[in-house]
Parts: sequence; C-alpha cells; structure tokens
Amino acid sequence: MPQITLTSDELMSLTAYLLTLKQAETRTPEQIGAALFAVYCNSCHPNGQAGIGPKLLGVPADQVAQKVRSGGGGMPAFHTAELSDDQLADVVAYTQTLR
Repeated sequence: MPQITLTSDELMSLTAYLLTLKQAETRTPEQIGAALFAVYCNSCHPNGQAGIGPKLLGVPADQVAQKVRSGGGGMPAFHTAELSDDQLADVVAYTQTLR
C-alpha cells in the first residue's frame, strides 16, 4: 500500500469531513464537541486552558460562539464552510463542561 502524505491543512479538512459523515449517532453533543475541539481548538486552547489563546473555562456559551464565528485578536474566524452551525453548537456545549 502506498504511503500518503498530507499537509496539516489537508489533514484538518479530511478530519472535518469524516466528522460530517452521517451514521447512527450515539455520542452526546458534548462528546462530539470534544472531538471537534481537539481538531480545531486544542492547539491554541489546550484543554480549555490558556495557551496561544485565552482560557475558555467560565466563558459564556454565547461569547464562545460569537468569537468562533467572528475571530479577532489573533484568532481565526471559523465560518459555516469550516464548522457547521451544528458542529459549533457541539463545540460550545463541550466548552461549557470544562472545569
């Protein structure tokens, strides 16, 4: 079998695509959000703590959602082409479980 080499962007795109495939879902929104968070957010907000980006613990859900969509202050905006509204809701649900 040939070896396939992917760039970081290609790997993120592939992972995001695989997460959109429809199947009988048995995970909670928080569990789905945790998987998405690992792909899109954890490198800057490790486990919701401060890293390159600020700590997310205790940030209200509406503020997290707004910042994800609009970006700013060094954070890229994630539009619906990259993160659907349902996926964003799952990520936000996950951030609200962080302690």
